[in-house]
Amino acid sequence: MDSEIDVDNSPAYRVYKSGRIERLSGETFKPPSLTPENGVVSKDTVYSPEHNLSVRIFLPEKASATGEKLPLLVYFHGGGFVIETAFSPTYHAFLTSTVAAADCLAISVDYRRAPEFSIPIPYEDSWDALKWVLSHASGAGPEQWINKHADFGKLFLAGDSAGGNICHHLATRAKREGIDSLISGVVLIHPYFWGKTPCIEARWRVASPNSEDGVDDPLFNVVGSETVDISGLGCGRVLVVVAGDDTFARQGLGYAAKLEKSGWEGEVESPDTDNASKVVNKVAEFIKKSVVTAASDFGPQGEPMIKCVKIYQKRDNSLLQPSNIAELSRNALPHGCTLTIVHLYGPYWEHVLSYWKGSLEDKEHLLFIRSMKRSLRTLVFKSRDQLSS
Repeated sequence: MDSEIDVDNSPAYRVYKSGRIERLSGETFKPPSLTPENGVVSKDTVYSPEHNLSVRIFLPEKASATGEKLPLLVYFHGGGFVIETAFSPTYHAFLTSTVAAADCLAISVDYRRAPEFSIPIPYEDSWDALKWVLSHASGAGPEQWINKHADFGKLFLAGDSAGGNICHHLATRAKREGIDSLISGVVLIHPYFWGKTPCIEARWRVASPNSEDGVDDPLFNVVGSETVDISGLGCGRVLVVVAGDDTFARQGLGYAAKLEKSGWEGEVESPDTDNASKVVNKVAEFIKKSVVTAASDFGPQGEPMIKCVKIYQKRDNSLLQPSNIAELSRNALPHGCTLTIVHLYGPYWEHVLSYWKGSLEDKEHLLFIRSMKRSLRTLVFKSRDQLSS
């Protein structure tokens, strides 16, 4: 039985009826280098000792001497959830080129792969990696390159193929958990979305053998399923990169179109790009468009404690009374939190914001303001405890 093939996805991999997998590509390890490659240095560090999972960090060499704060790109590799790693020559070269072009700090995430670790484990590992990255927002995380150089006001998630799929679901989860305001944008490169076709069904079964819905699983059939609502994507900007001859090009374009029609009020771009150098340039342009200004340090040691406050402005302007503004101040800046994200909703948010900026004694605690929707402004505050320390 060990020689009988169950799924033949050559030249990527074969899965045998015994359960054994033979990975035919994406297994070569490219070591990191403190000797600059294209002006970029790199190193590996563990983010999950429990599962022996690491990230590879890429930094422009010139920034290491200056301590400059840079946009932060967190990247999730592709490979259909089955092949490739964060340390393969393909991704090492791509991230090196992207960091050089975008002048950013990049973190390439490794996660456990199917079929040994089927879905949802790759999603959970990726979420853990994102939380580990955010643990450096205070400037006191375990990795000094991130503490010293990451500008958390310019945080981007990116990935190709399965990594693009992962990014979509991370941004959706970030919205549910109230930390979407920390994500400036998401880049999906020929994302791994699909529906029913024989060859794709077999691939999805390898990645997610326990899925009750098969390829109609909402984790996979994001574009075609009418039950999948993507209006809650947790970021203000999305770049969807497709190539005309790629298997998933139509799905990528369909995702961009669905996002625009969903009621999500961010900005989406969907260029057709047919080679790696153009992809690098598109990603770099997208990152450089960020206009958010953020403070450099965020709070006490350890993983950030983040409180999300939602404020809906009433039409009678009752929130504009001084006593109510003072109460909002107390609610918005609780003790013991590293960051407080305050969402101002409604047609009169401009009035609320002007009162806050002009009246609150805590206004110097404001780190940055981000416009995410026409009717929403998001403010991020540092806690009083941290500022007094």
